[in-house]
Amino acid sequence: MSGLPIVVTGFTGSLTVISVNAWMNHPGGFQLRGGKVVDIHPLKALFANSYLWHELVHMYIAGYIVSGFLVAGAYAFARLRGRWAATSARRSAIPLTIAALASPGAGPRRRLGGARRCDHTANEARRVRGLGNTRRGAPEHLLGWYSDGRVKYGIAIPHALVIPRFP
Repeated sequence: MSGLPIVVTGFTGSLTVISVNAWMNHPGGFQLRGGKVVDIHPLKALFANSYLWHELVHMYIAGYIVSGFLVAGAYAFARLRGRWAATSARRSAIPLTIAALASPGAGPRRRLGGARRCDHTANEARRVRGLGNTRRGAPEHLLGWYSDGRVKYGIAIPHALVIPRFP
């Protein structure tokens, strides 16, 4: 029972931090009239933000991935140093399995959230992805260096870039 408050405070703390981050990416919960902020709704601003739930799921998936691989890495380090018990294989399989199961969920969540942000910040998305002009079938680049309006020395994956509704 003593672990329950730790779980609750951990979740509520991360929820509030991620909700503020979502608000910074997509402010809402207020109206602008005559250059002044009016009709302020703090709870709506934080918890009714369309970016919040994507970012929350993304961060929790990332947390499982990082935690799982770090714990499995600790077991691997112990094995390299010669400390390997009969149960270590089973113990290291649990965090490795959790991280491996969470990993496929990270890509689609990142892509969906990135696409949502790109609806609002199309020019910024073009620069981040190394595109001078938007086009269908644009490649996604792994690594590389952005210079002179294009990605140099990167590995292009044809037709992999999905950014809907560029203006």
